[in-house]
Amino acid sequence: MAKVIVDSAEIVRVHRNGGGFSAHNKIQLRNGETKTEKYTVWTNDEVVVGQTIGFEGTLSVKMEEFTNDQGELIRYAAIHVNDTIVTQSSKDDAPF
Repeated sequence: MAKVIVDSAEIVRVHRNGGGFSAHNKIQLRNGETKTEKYTVWTNDEVVVGQTIGFEGTLSVKMEEFTNDQGELIRYAAIHVNDTIVTQSSKDDAPF
């Protein structure tokens, strides 16, 4: 198993069941462009949208798919983080 460590990511969505959240981490590539890494993180820790946190856990990748508005089947690899430990939390970063 692989382990993932993210130093700083923004919470963009909290799951309705409270079992996790979606987070985005922006990184700069060698060519100078910025890329957004998207994670689905499974944890019972309380977080709020807009909060910036760090986390680590076990990495898994699942192939997911959906049909877009044009009727095209879109497939992508979704990054999931399991057995997550929130390593830093700053609720002061929350928008309220």
